[in-house]
Amino acid sequence: MHFLSVPCGGILTKRKGTILSPGYPDYPNLQMCAWTITVEKGYNISMFFEFFQTEKEFDILEVFDGNYTIRNFRYYFIYSFTTPKSLRFVHAITILLVWFFYSLL
Repeated sequence: MHFLSVPCGGILTKRKGTILSPGYPDYPNLQMCAWTITVEKGYNISMFFEFFQTEKEFDILEVFDGNYTIRNFRYYFIYSFTTPKSLRFVHAITILLVWFFYSLL
């Protein structure tokens, strides 16, 4: 299965998919997109950002291992890059939260 997601935030439960910024390659200011990615027990979550570029100090990507509402974080990442990069995360968990903050200031 493959899905393509353009909305800003949601819950993803399929084995494979793509998340794009709203309006990609451009994106709106002052927006927060929160994605929850879940898989069945025994599977890992692997995320690969093929092209990742942000406005330094204005745009942020946060990745949480666990359920945000219970604040049970095992890992916490914040990335802000001004030059294009590719990123890869692999987690041996069943719930992963991904937050994108666009143009915070």
